[in-house]
Amino acid sequence: MESVLHMFKQQSYDKRDKWKLDEKDVHINLNKILGKGFNATVCAGTFNEPNISETKSSFNFLTKKSFLDVAIKIPKDFEKENVETFVRELDALITVESHPHIIKFFGWILYENTPVFVLELGTISLLEYSKNFREEKEKFPHKNMLSILWQISQALIYISSKMMIHRDIACRNVLLTDTNVAKLADFGLCCHCNETFIYQATTNKRLPYKWLSIEAIVDNIFSEKSDVWAFGILAYEAYSFGAIPYSTLTCEETLEFLQSGSRLEKPAEAFETLYELMLKCWEKEVEARPKFKDIEKYLRIMLENETFKYGYLALDHSSSTPQEL
Repeated sequence: MESVLHMFKQQSYDKRDKWKLDEKDVHINLNKILGKGFNATVCAGTFNEPNISETKSSFNFLTKKSFLDVAIKIPKDFEKENVETFVRELDALITVESHPHIIKFFGWILYENTPVFVLELGTISLLEYSKNFREEKEKFPHKNMLSILWQISQALIYISSKMMIHRDIACRNVLLTDTNVAKLADFGLCCHCNETFIYQATTNKRLPYKWLSIEAIVDNIFSEKSDVWAFGILAYEAYSFGAIPYSTLTCEETLEFLQSGSRLEKPAEAFETLYELMLKCWEKEVEARPKFKDIEKYLRIMLENETFKYGYLALDHSSSTPQEL
């Protein structure tokens, strides 16, 4: 472990070090597990966030502590092969900085010689939120779900502007606050792309196969448009009460199904116009898929037509209809 930690420290640089928190300000509650993934466990915790407030004297500052409930992401095995993954996620979180629809990153600490992330705490995942309506389908929140998709599209426009590809867009990786503000999370597979906005994977990592586009499966090629494909799968999940895509098919059968031109059926709760968007996201030809800025506009017009006002996020209402993407 010491040699692995040394390797991580060797890869550290000033920008990462600036996000290192004081261990005394973070408490980890290992008895309260919030979730478990393939590479990490997420626990509850608290963070005493320092806030600087100016006093009456312009030359003096008073530091106060703000007590926050947070999520602590702990790698399961911090071995050599996981150092690169951790550093990539750390760099992605630093690059993202701050966005209203991306989970907030407070910083990182060393816990028992393992670097861990201190993150904003969500109330519920979009996956669990959707599943909650399986027994009460008549209460499915159509307008609110549409708003959630719109919020996520805003986050993905921002990520794309940073020349980044998320690669793990799924309902399980969207968290909701108690006021249903959507926050995109889990940047463990996120990567920076080249000037052509393409990332060619060279190693076989554990990837969310049934959320992957055809070119990602066959050629290991990722781009904004492969994230667009995954966004379509996320929309399918959200409107089908958290159903697993291609649930009756193996991975090999899924690829054959897609290459034959077949696609997932319209969820019963989805508007026809929303299903049309899903199908556009699943176009075989990469260039035929919309960009996230197009998706955001399409969803915004759908919201306007529903005359739905989402909290503090004001929308300009009109009689527009979604245009063909």
